[in-house]
Amino acid sequence: MMSTILANELFWLAAGVVLGTAYFFLVGRTVATIGGSGAWRSAVSSLVLRIGLAAGVFGIAATQGASALLLALIGFLIARTVAVAHIKRGL
Repeated sequence: MMSTILANELFWLAAGVVLGTAYFFLVGRTVATIGGSGAWRSAVSSLVLRIGLAAGVFGIAATQGASALLLALIGFLIARTVAVAHIKRGL
C-alpha cells in the first residue's frame, strides 16, 4: 500500500519535471523563432502547444487530487529552476 502511494507521488513529480522540460524547451524555440526569422506561425503553434500541454497535464493531475497537482507543480518548478540556471550560465 505504501509503495503504491509513493510510486504515484513519484509519477506526478516526474510528470511535472517532464512537462517543465518540454515547456521551457518550447519557450526557447519560440524565442529563437521570433529573434531569427520572425515566422509568426511557428511561434504561435509553439505557444498553443505549450499551453495545451500544461493545461492537459495540470488538468489531469487536478482530477487525481491536490497532492498530485502540487507534486506536478513542484516538478514543473524544478525544471524551471534548471532552465533558468542553464540560461544564466550561457550568458
